Amino acid sequence: MNNKNSNVNLILIALLMLVSFAAGYFYFKIKMLETGGVAKTGQEPTEEAKKLLKNPKFKACLDSEKYKDKVQADADEAKKAGVASTPTSVVFDLKTGRTFVIRGAQPYESVKKDLQAFMQGKDIPLPKRDPGYPKWNLKAVQKPDPKNDHWRGSTEARFVLVEYSDFECPFCKRFHATVRRLVDENKDQLAWVYRHLPLDAIHPYARVEAEASECAAEIGGNDGFWKYADGLFEKTKSNGRSFDKDSLESLAAELSIK
Repeated sequence: MNNKNSNVNLILIALLMLVSFAAGYFYFKIKMLETGGVAKTGQEPTEEAKKLLKNPKFKACLDSEKYKDKVQADADEAKKAGVASTPTSVVFDLKTGRTFVIRGAQPYESVKKDLQAFMQGKDIPLPKRDPGYPKWNLKAVQKPDPKNDHWRGSTEARFVLVEYSDFECPFCKRFHATVRRLVDENKDQLAWVYRHLPLDAIHPYARVEAEASECAAEIGGNDGFWKYADGLFEKTKSNGRSFDKDSLESLAAELSIK
């Protein structure tokens, strides 16, 4: 008799646990629907916290579209050089004038191998072009200059990687981390220059993001540009699924670019 009672108690306990779990699950689903698919944990941000993400100086710069021509000038230069996709990089040997091209988001080990060979004086052949692509014209690429370019690394570096990039490009996002690693590993020898090539047809926010990065440079200098560029690439979901104009202002505030 005692065994039967014990079994009944165990069954009742199991049923109560099951009912509690089901109730909790359905409560969670209802809250998700009420909040638009986002489970709220804790309080909403206060008005003061929201104000901290506002950035009037940055917003005024972005609204003015003052860097529209600067972004287009970079894109025009890329086109004249035969650059048709992102990321594409031209590595300069400032001592000899030699160059070589890295097309696409090549793996770290591959880029490192070619870069080391180039630094040792070996010539790297130009990537082959598919039919219909423009010919390479690397003379159209302006010589990198720390006074005019977004420059990362030693200003005394002999070798400079000039990258044409797009903040909405998922391959650029991956390559950004590769180049940052290479510059960190070759601090005195290799520098990095960023130039814009927004691919408007497939990346609807790329151009405004490029202009936003120029506003970050205006407000925060060269360090401000790179902080903003790192932030964009770290947080972007790419392909038009990340930063609209308002979000770009908030990101600048979040990164203390004011």
